This record gives sequence, structure tokens and C-alpha cells, in this order.
Amino acid sequence: MKPRKVQTERPPVRRPQASSSHWHYADVAMTPAAGIILLREKPAISELDDAAWESQELEVLIGRYEVVDALRSGRDRLVALRYPGEWHFPGGAKRQTDRGPLQTACRELQEEFLGGSGEGAPELAATLFTKVSLSLSGRQYVQYVFVADEADNRPLQLTAERINHGLRRQRLAFERLVASGHWWEMARSEKAALAPEVREVQWLSLSAAIALLDPKLPFVDDWQREELARCDLYWRQVSSRAGAPAGAPGRNSEPSINGVREEDSS
Repeated sequence: MKPRKVQTERPPVRRPQASSSHWHYADVAMTPAAGIILLREKPAISELDDAAWESQELEVLIGRYEVVDALRSGRDRLVALRYPGEWHFPGGAKRQTDRGPLQTACRELQEEFLGGSGEGAPELAATLFTKVSLSLSGRQYVQYVFVADEADNRPLQLTAERINHGLRRQRLAFERLVASGHWWEMARSEKAALAPEVREVQWLSLSAAIALLDPKLPFVDDWQREELARCDLYWRQVSSRAGAPAGAPGRNSEPSINGVREEDSS
């Protein structure tokens, strides 16, 4: 007599359920986050032959965090930002007013690189590149990573010179407020709109950007080392994923997005 096959019922598949600011999967709340990598072809060099031209790398727009957290620092005590002085791509957690992941990514680009409030940020022509899950400080995130071609978004004038000019103006305005003493009298909401977060941006080849994100470097450069020392820190603040909660590269991965901060996810 042949043994009877016992049929077992498969447990129902739990699909993500969306809420205004979280995805729920297997009873775990996942906070949506998004970021964007801007790409461009390296500016043409006329004397390159065809073979050399084909070997040219794409360039990416990458930014560098300030070291000192202007919002949390006091008159007599400097506090460092998360991943201070590190290079990153713009990104962060979803807000309830964001219509979707792409708007989150565009808002973060506006806030971090373009010096705007993020309200009414223009939507870029972009493509979803990947979606990853990660954990940071006890929170679970689902990260949407978009890529956008600078050539498809020329009206935004995404030149490093223009962006850095705006960042310098923001930094000088902040320094004047601190020097006058008015900064310490301002409400936190007022400070949040003026506090410098990104020091500079650069268009770099992909390999150069990856090198800057290498967590094995003791420091990115002397400026970072000296600024960290002002905050009583004597080593880089990077994690096993190269210090990027929103997906900057681990030791053996491709670059993705920096930018999910604890204050973003509240």
C-alpha cells in the first residue's frame, strides 16, 4: 500500500500594507526613504580617440556633510552631525506630505544641495534603480534609490559652481548670526531653515566617489580630522555600511544613498 501524500496548507503571504508614513510587513513597521544619484557624461575632450572616449567613466554629483551640527550645538559645546564630514548622495525619510518616493528624493535634493525648503521641489526625470531594506538605530527602512541624467534635467542648472555658491552664502549667513549672538535667541524652526548641513558638492567620476566613501580610510582628509577634534571626536563616524543608513556602500558594494537621519524619521 502506497503511503498517502499529506497536503499541507501554505501560510498566507503577508504583503506590505501602506500607511501615511510607514509600510507594515510581517508586523514590522518599515519607514519609507528615498534618495537620488545624479549622473552625467564627462565633459567632452576633443582630442580623445573613439576607444578612449568609450572608456570614460560617468560622473556623479556627490555632496559633503558639514561636521558640526548647528542645530544641536551650544555656545560652549560642539555636537557633530551624523556621519560628519563624509561624502554622500542626497536622501532621507519620507514625510507625510510627500506624494511618493520620487517626491521624497527630489525634496531631499532640494533641501540638501539646492538650499531650498523642499516645499514645491521640482520633480526630476528619474528612474527607479533599486529598492533595499536596512536597519538603523532600531528602525527598519525601505530605501528607494533613483538615478537621473543631468542632461534630462538641464533647467535645474545642476552645476557644482552654482550649488556651492548657494551653500557658501548659507554658511556665511549662519556665521554672521552666531557672531552677532542672534542665533541663540532664534526658535529651532527658524534655525532649521538656516543651519548649514552640506559643505560642498562635486561632480566626480564614479571610481573617485567610491574611493571617498571607503570606510577603511582613517580620515577623508585633514579638514575632517581637525573639525572632528573640535567636537572631541578622534575617528570617523562610519558604520559597517560605510556610514550610510540610507545605503551608501558597504565594503563590497556599489554606492547608493546617504541621508536617513534620526531627526528625519520622527
